[in-house]
Amino acid sequence: MTKHPSLKTIRWGIIGLGKIAHKFAKDLLTVEDAQLYAVASRSLEKANAFASEFSAKKAYGSYEDLVNDANIDAIYIATPHVLHKENSLLCLEHGKAVLCEKLSTSLSICYKRNKKRNLRQDFKNGSVFWLFQGV
Repeated sequence: MTKHPSLKTIRWGIIGLGKIAHKFAKDLLTVEDAQLYAVASRSLEKANAFASEFSAKKAYGSYEDLVNDANIDAIYIATPHVLHKENSLLCLEHGKAVLCEKLSTSLSICYKRNKKRNLRQDFKNGSVFWLFQGV
C-alpha cells in the first residue's frame, strides 16, 4: 500500500500503559499513516519497556512530559476510566488531539472553562480535536 502524498503521518502518544494500551499500540502498527512516537507511565521503567516493545521513539515517566512534547500530534488515553477526564483535559490544554473511550467520565470536558483558555471555543474553531467513544 502506497501512502498518499498529501497525508501526514500522525505521531501518537499513549498515556497509561496497561492492557488496553498494548492492544492500541499493536493495532497502531497496522495503520499506514500512524506512528507510535511516545508513551508515558508513572513509572519510567515501565515506559521504557513498553517503548522498546512497540518501537516508540520516546518514553516518559510523567504524563506532563509527554503532553509537552511538541512532536506528538494525538494522544490515546489508556488510564483507568476515573482518570479520563483529568488526562483528557491535560492533553487538550496542551493543544493535543485526544482519543478517549469513556464518554460517561469525560463528557463535561466539552463545557469546562479553563483558566488559560476556553476549550469550548477551541472546539468550535477547530484548534482542539477530541474524539471519544462510549455509550
